Amino acid sequence: MFLIFILNLIIFICGEISQINSQSINNTEHNLLNKQTKNRTPMHKVLFTQRGYIQFLRWELTVPEINEFTFCLWIKSTNLTYPHSIFSYSKNEKDRFVRAWIGSNGQSIHLEINNIEIFNQPTSIQVHQWYHICQSWDNERGRYGLWIDGQNILDDYAPEMAGHVIQNNGDIVLGQEYTDFDKGLEEGIEGAALGFNLLLASSFESSRTSFEQNNQLINEPMKFMSGIDLPEFIPPRDITKSIGPALFPQTYSLSYRYPRKSLPSTRETIKSISSDDVHLIKIRNKRQTPIVSTLNLNINNRNKINYSIPLGLRLIQMGFYHCEIGRGSPFIGGERLLISWTRTPVKIFGGAIIKNTNNKCGVFN
Repeated sequence: MFLIFILNLIIFICGEISQINSQSINNTEHNLLNKQTKNRTPMHKVLFTQRGYIQFLRWELTVPEINEFTFCLWIKSTNLTYPHSIFSYSKNEKDRFVRAWIGSNGQSIHLEINNIEIFNQPTSIQVHQWYHICQSWDNERGRYGLWIDGQNILDDYAPEMAGHVIQNNGDIVLGQEYTDFDKGLEEGIEGAALGFNLLLASSFESSRTSFEQNNQLINEPMKFMSGIDLPEFIPPRDITKSIGPALFPQTYSLSYRYPRKSLPSTRETIKSISSDDVHLIKIRNKRQTPIVSTLNLNINNRNKINYSIPLGLRLIQMGFYHCEIGRGSPFIGGERLLISWTRTPVKIFGGAIIKNTNNKCGVFN
């Protein structure tokens, strides 16, 4: 009996020691996690109200001639009564080189180059919701595209823009149309913006890419990923909002441009509706990716970055699925990343406010 008592006592003591060790390990891991979270530099967003003063960001840098570009940003509006300028590149506050904006009431997204409207895509952007919006253009064939929340919404060509070179030494602005200060109090962003990045590379395959450039894009080092926690991806909206309010289900969009006798054969339907200058163009062609809900994505695939795709497409995917990398600005492209949200000097005008935020993609509380 005494021996049985001793054995039970030993088992009890060992169990208590094991429980204490387990609690100690858990507490240590918890403390380390809290320390990492506490020491992590937070992301930041910019708040615009457009009240009393014209509010915008202007980057201080020398802009070269532009043959191709991709830009992305996260944006949340608090008032969509007026257009929201999401990218303005101009010179001397009068010469418009590139304009991109969300139309009144969130019903469209636009791109204009050299005063020619490249596209006018119907959407249904809602207030108080974050959207990740990207646009890309290439002058090799005049190809352009639009992405919303990581989904390719528009992929087409504007042949009249093939070979066009966007002038250098202009001013890049976010939040206002830099040539419309007489209307600035009405047409600026009202809400918040985060993660604006401008890359001098398109999202399309290009024959101009040299062997050296291509090798750099494919074999770019992964050292910046070490030590970075990839939090659980939180879809910005549920499935109905991902493919409903964000995008009109209809297939057609208005595209205003100079009349021409022939158009790319990949456009399946073209109808003249009111004048020779306005066409109804079917935009979902063979080049488009089907619209799918982000809820159906395999979360594990977030950690796999495809380095063989065009650089602009990598910016789009990393900015949406891995927004926390670089605190909103992924380390890609080298000097071709003309504007980095966190690393390029910028001036803030009109009292726009910088505010820290968390790194949950599509939440940013």
